[in-house]
Amino acid sequence: MEARKKRIEELDILRGFALFGVLLVNMTMMHTSRTGFSVSRMGLEGINRLSALGIEIFFQGKFYTIFSILFGLGFYLFMNRRETDMRPFFLRRMILLLIFGILHMVVVWHGDILHTYALIGLVLFWRRDKSEEGILRGALLWLLIAALLNGALTAMIEAPELYRSMVTSTMIPYADEIYSQGSYFSLLRYRLVHEVQSAPVDLLFILPKILGLFYMGFYLGRKQLFQNLERYRSRIKKTFQICAAASIVFIVMLLLVEPYTGGLVPYYAFAFLEGFLGDMLTLTGSAFYMSGILLLLGYRGWKKVLNPLKHMGKMALTNYLVQTVFWSFVFNGYGLGLYGQLPYWSFFPLALIFFLLQILFSKIWLKHRQNGPMEALWRRFTYTG
Repeated sequence: MEARKKRIEELDILRGFALFGVLLVNMTMMHTSRTGFSVSRMGLEGINRLSALGIEIFFQGKFYTIFSILFGLGFYLFMNRRETDMRPFFLRRMILLLIFGILHMVVVWHGDILHTYALIGLVLFWRRDKSEEGILRGALLWLLIAALLNGALTAMIEAPELYRSMVTSTMIPYADEIYSQGSYFSLLRYRLVHEVQSAPVDLLFILPKILGLFYMGFYLGRKQLFQNLERYRSRIKKTFQICAAASIVFIVMLLLVEPYTGGLVPYYAFAFLEGFLGDMLTLTGSAFYMSGILLLLGYRGWKKVLNPLKHMGKMALTNYLVQTVFWSFVFNGYGLGLYGQLPYWSFFPLALIFFLLQILFSKIWLKHRQNGPMEALWRRFTYTG
């Protein structure tokens, strides 16, 4: 029982850690519209430019990657409970998550990830009986496809003609006006017409990446990683070292590639390389963070420092939804109307303060309840629906 409790705490600490990165990146996305996000960092200078670059290199994509891996690992743990056949419970669990996600995407924010997790979780459900080698091969194959696809998309989006059309598009000022000054219902109408309808297309593009990450988490579950952390410690340390070195290489390459604007080599080749390297950096960066946290948890002093994150992680669904509801209100015109007005350097300290308050709230809540409110609802539907 003690080993099981320790394993769960470490998973919750990782989830809590990932929530900070998710919050920070989502704040930068909620600060501007879906239409304008690709060009929102143009013209930044000084500390704002450095802040945007830092968020892109050290946070962008890496923390939802951690969440996706943990989701796949949690899928394995859920499906391999010995007391009963868990298949009907898992299907109900995914159905409710899909409902949460759709409502969240429509009512709160277009950037929802929950509906994607639910749908791709069902794909993993039907492929769960593959061998360990098959699961690992599937993970690596899908992640390679995702990196190549991201390179192709970057080459398309950043093509000079298309990029100029994005910058001069009338949709950006229209979206800015709706987000910054519109009522809630005008924003809801805009979201339904211009954002939600693209969700199926977005799902097709993101499916390889999320499915590959789910497979990777499922593989780690099969290997019993969190039940045998001490036995795997040397491998975790090696993973940390390799991913640290690889991440540095990818960052240097990205910094060299990004300023390229044309010349003897076709622009598209550099744009493709930028997208491919960026996707590879999300993988090595997330593995670097995960392995680093697991190594630190092996030291008593660091375990004490990181332990409060378990409260955040145990209420991950609730805290994720609270983050998007609160910051949507802060940025959008129907709330405080700070859309597009905060400097990039302010995102990190604001996210940190809000995150620490969430940890405190989660700790107080869990003193009186076993689960967060959304987790309790999810659990109740799963087992009694």
